[in-house]
Amino acid sequence: MVQQITELPSSPQDISRKKILLWVYSGADVQGGHRVQIERTNQHLQELGWDSDFVFGKHAEVSDYDLIHGYALPPDVVLAIKSKGKPVALSTIHWSAFYVYPEYRKHQHFLNYLRRIKRSLKSTFTGAPSHKFPEHVRLRKLAFEAADVLLPNSEAEKQSIISELDVHTPSYVVPNGAETEIFGVDVPYNQRQPSLIYAGRFEPHKNQLGAIRVAKAVNVPLTLVGSMHPHHQEYYRRCEIEAQKAKNIRIVKNCTQQELRKLYNQATVHILPSYFETTGLVTIEALLCGCNAVSTGRGFASDYFGNSIEYCDPEDFQSIVRAVKIALSKPPDMSLIEKMRELFTWRRAGEVTGSVYNVVLQQTESHRSATGSRTN
Repeated sequence: MVQQITELPSSPQDISRKKILLWVYSGADVQGGHRVQIERTNQHLQELGWDSDFVFGKHAEVSDYDLIHGYALPPDVVLAIKSKGKPVALSTIHWSAFYVYPEYRKHQHFLNYLRRIKRSLKSTFTGAPSHKFPEHVRLRKLAFEAADVLLPNSEAEKQSIISELDVHTPSYVVPNGAETEIFGVDVPYNQRQPSLIYAGRFEPHKNQLGAIRVAKAVNVPLTLVGSMHPHHQEYYRRCEIEAQKAKNIRIVKNCTQQELRKLYNQATVHILPSYFETTGLVTIEALLCGCNAVSTGRGFASDYFGNSIEYCDPEDFQSIVRAVKIALSKPPDMSLIEKMRELFTWRRAGEVTGSVYNVVLQQTESHRSATGSRTN
């Protein structure tokens, strides 16, 4: 059963005079879900009447805006924005603090790494550097604590932030989604030949090599769609070499969304055996196009898809094979697809996000009024 997204907060503000900046601080050179989420949210906020802009990069002028909605903003940047009297909302897109690429576990320092995390989670965080706590996780915690509101993409992600980082900043769940006007069913499932598709940028975390080996094992065609991660060119080359060894595996490096829709409609199962996903936007897209799906069991995808799709352990080859075979043996759950169309769209993400803005802006105005009355 797909979980219901958090109810929309009340919307008391007049949005016509409010300006919002959506700011992706890092990762601008990498195509992925973080960029899609911010760009699509901004698009639908504008359609809903918000005066919003978005920017990628480490420099942004915030003076003309009433609220800053950021992703990957460092804590010092969050505090600098707040010092100007601007409230800050953060899209968390939180990966577990315990996540690392599997190959890193081969190193002797891995267990010490986990012990440092566990010890540090129990300690008090300050602005001072911590030699015990991995720096990227420490900074993530500090940023989340400094923000006015957090926007996780699922209840499971929200609870992970609380339990792992001991962060209790007010949070509202904002759904990830897809464009229902772009992704839909053109070819009935029973008219498709058994085949697999994997959409996602090429990098070790996404585990395309695992998908290729599984496709060979189950002997069905596989189409891999995605751009090359700029920091993982060698991994892409390895995928190319593996794909070339099989006649039924192809790589589509770049395509439009309409072309991706066509590719989804040619496949029966979308597979995503990556090592962690907060949601897996491509799974939503593929489901809307009538595919069955296999997702990684690591992350928060089950908040979206419940028991209606198959899950796998990305480090267990046989687990992926079993999940793929099951998914290939049955049609998709049409009731799940209908729920996707209702609950998990970028339009709805824009609606929920705008409602959260209103709550934060009202609280900011109330605080200013109360502060002003005390000083008069």
